[in-house]
Amino acid sequence: MSRFDSDDMIENCGEDFDSMKKAMKDISENFNRQISKLTDEVKRYASQGRQEVSKAVEEHPLKALGIATVIGFLIGYLLRRD
Repeated sequence: MSRFDSDDMIENCGEDFDSMKKAMKDISENFNRQISKLTDEVKRYASQGRQEVSKAVEEHPLKALGIATVIGFLIGYLLRRD
């Protein structure tokens, strides 16, 4: 292998590394954008869900109290069972 071939190989490796570095940066930026969009969607759905639950509790407070009581008893029963 001549000196010229080794210099070319080193230069090509450097170019390959730079292009891989750019590709990883692009992937990372795209991933961050997607995560941000998903986070915004989850926040919006959670807010809508909270509003719907609040409305249902306001419209049917005794039913909501009964459901919460049953859920509390079930959780207590499951946690107490060893």
